[in-house]
Amino acid sequence: MWFSVLHDRYRLALCVVLHVASVVASPLEQRASLAPVLTTIRDTPELSVFYSLFSSTGGDSGIPGPALEERFNDPNNDLSFTVFAPTNDAFANVSEATFAALTAQTSYALLHSLLINHIAPGNLDPSDLENGIRAIGGFDISFVAGDDIRTNAGVSNVADDIAGQARLVKGEDGRPTRIAASNGVVYLIDHVLDGMYTYFGSDVGSDGDTLPDVENRPGTMLDVLKGTPELSTLYDLWQDIDPDFLDRLSLSPEDSSMARNDVYLAPSNAAFDDLPEEALHKVRQPSNAELSEFLLGFGLGEFSEGEAVVKSVKSGFEISIHGDRANNARVEGRICAENGCVWVLRRWLDPLFDIF
Repeated sequence: MWFSVLHDRYRLALCVVLHVASVVASPLEQRASLAPVLTTIRDTPELSVFYSLFSSTGGDSGIPGPALEERFNDPNNDLSFTVFAPTNDAFANVSEATFAALTAQTSYALLHSLLINHIAPGNLDPSDLENGIRAIGGFDISFVAGDDIRTNAGVSNVADDIAGQARLVKGEDGRPTRIAASNGVVYLIDHVLDGMYTYFGSDVGSDGDTLPDVENRPGTMLDVLKGTPELSTLYDLWQDIDPDFLDRLSLSPEDSSMARNDVYLAPSNAAFDDLPEEALHKVRQPSNAELSEFLLGFGLGEFSEGEAVVKSVKSGFEISIHGDRANNARVEGRICAENGCVWVLRRWLDPLFDIF
């Protein structure tokens, strides 16, 4: 009798185990039913604007360019990624002109950097975020009080304490909204992360401040760059990275489109001194050449006295002028030559300053 009862119980338990095994997919089967991270972003309606930035890198193809699609969306490799994806509301204040400038071919290096600094290696759980992470683009991301997101905390010497840039979006259960993908996970955040702002730093100013008086010198903008001691680091960088840019600064108005309303907003030695020790080495690395040229040349633009913007000729972005500041940088001097003016800046310009 007891053997018969035990046998029946064993059969029942075995049936339950077999039934559960038949309805619960294995981890491999679960991954197969999911999409890679970029496709997951595409298929999430509240992330459509963020995905449009990825897809813009692929031209008219409708999918991200190879540098992004093949790296982050290939289901056949063993790599995994965690994406911190800004929701559509994070882009609500961005103008069409700014979107056009950001997605233009001339701004590809900037956009690529922005996107990969929202992606970290690995499939990270909320507990993995507690000690901070490094994005694939190189910027540090840390989480304060669980959901307040900061970038590059303590990395550079900045004039003010830069608070959190975004927060993790949470569900009704109070947990971060986390969308599984076949090769990682996507977290929703409520604002775009601008790591350049926290890396380059920002100067404190007031509306009562004004731009410095103009100092006039003979020669060209190149002569100003070469003859100003506090711009020696910038001059050396251009010699190593793209000497042709220096040639452009040497052209007279008769030889080119250079004119007296052309300006070059030039980061000073002090701007570079505030960066981490390895920064200048990274600027010179061939793999960073396109981004370095964009960022160093971003300050070449057109300016008319009394206006509130400098229009960057390289990208179409507008550099805002508030008091004595241009974007995130204080203007410490303005030196005008025969073919334009050089402004000496306390910080390296952040092209994304205050646009999100």
